[in-house]
Amino acid sequence: MKQIHLGYALFNYGTHPAGWTSHTKDIATNIEHFKRCARIAEEAKFDMLFRADALFCHTKNIEAWSRNPYHMNSIEPLTLLAALSQVTSKIGLAGTVSTSYSEPYNIARQLASLDHVSHGRAAWNVVTSASTQAAKNFGESKIPSHEERYGRAKEYVEAVQALWDTYEDDAFVLDPSTGYHFDPKKFHPVSYSGKYIRVEGALNVARPPQGYPVLVQAGSSGPGKQFAAETAEVVFSLSRDKRAAQAFYKDMQDRVSSAGRDRSSFKVLPALVVVVGETKAEAEAYYASLEARVPNIVKLEELSLDLGVDITKLPLDRPVPLEMLPTDTNYIAGIFQAAAELVRTGKPLGEILPFYRQPSAGTPLCGSAAEISDFIEEWVADGACDGFNIISPSEPRGLETLAANVIPELQRRGSFRREYEGNTLRDHFGLPRPKSRHSKSGDTRG
Repeated sequence: MKQIHLGYALFNYGTHPAGWTSHTKDIATNIEHFKRCARIAEEAKFDMLFRADALFCHTKNIEAWSRNPYHMNSIEPLTLLAALSQVTSKIGLAGTVSTSYSEPYNIARQLASLDHVSHGRAAWNVVTSASTQAAKNFGESKIPSHEERYGRAKEYVEAVQALWDTYEDDAFVLDPSTGYHFDPKKFHPVSYSGKYIRVEGALNVARPPQGYPVLVQAGSSGPGKQFAAETAEVVFSLSRDKRAAQAFYKDMQDRVSSAGRDRSSFKVLPALVVVVGETKAEAEAYYASLEARVPNIVKLEELSLDLGVDITKLPLDRPVPLEMLPTDTNYIAGIFQAAAELVRTGKPLGEILPFYRQPSAGTPLCGSAAEISDFIEEWVADGACDGFNIISPSEPRGLETLAANVIPELQRRGSFRREYEGNTLRDHFGLPRPKSRHSKSGDTRG
């Protein structure tokens, strides 16, 4: 039986706007909360924890956003993951870092450091920032086009990987008899010059334990998928039905092959929002209780953000006029498409709002442990994916119910690990360790 891979997306309160309402004290900056979640996820044998990020918080329509934690209070991912690396020993640690508003040298150093302090468990979710608000935080008035953003991202990753190869794996000899701390023949300064990125120098950190931290990508636009095919090892997707997921999976396989890569060198993990109950009815009732706590002002503002057009003043008893929709977006393509699809159903605005509560992955899968396990196994068996990046509407309930119910059910069926395959994230995913571009030995030690 094909083994399933599962990531867990660690949000502050979950991704539902009402996820926070079961808390009376802030957990968004409470490291003890995240440490506890990390221990639970590792005990359940998830492949990795994933921490998303955005380089802004909202500054307009604050009446709505003051009721919704989304983007408003969030610890920086690599700082958080470094802390979690010290209370775990096996689970992978993946963090989002933008190539749009950072420099390759800083990120190469930070990610190499995370891989060292975690003993080879780091992963980088490579994103291109798609928010005008993020651009303004960094002195720009608008974001570049998809083509420009991914052109910069491709060069950025190339430069970062070159910096990770500054030292060969066995460069640090520490030989008092010769006086050499490292072998100078195994030190390789970087000279990278592209259209967007220039780096001249050398990284001041030894080569990461994994060679390179695992590269994750989630682009769904044409340029985004091509970038993923050329660089990524784990691909997040937003497929909403099995047929679409199968088409995405095949498209990515074909793109990876065309890029000259082995098809086995990447894994596809669609986002999956899950609510677990003793029965499907119980799970649906819990989710409905969250929905009931969200005022329309919050729902309208979120849908407006993803559509790129203000619908907050439209009447709820009528459909959104289709002529209001942009024909294209410079925002996140998959999220825009999902929002637009909902509007194009022609249903009144008030009727579609409850169905757009999870902009990253759609209406949640509600069910018992057996029902959710059936769904996961079916998608993997039918060639729609290699597993899922699981998201919960509320925390810590979501992670606790998954760890206590769904994971044991999958393990009982033999489709999910009972023990980790090794010590690094590459071990968990069965990914090869990249050899240094300067190595003559072809060393792939983990």
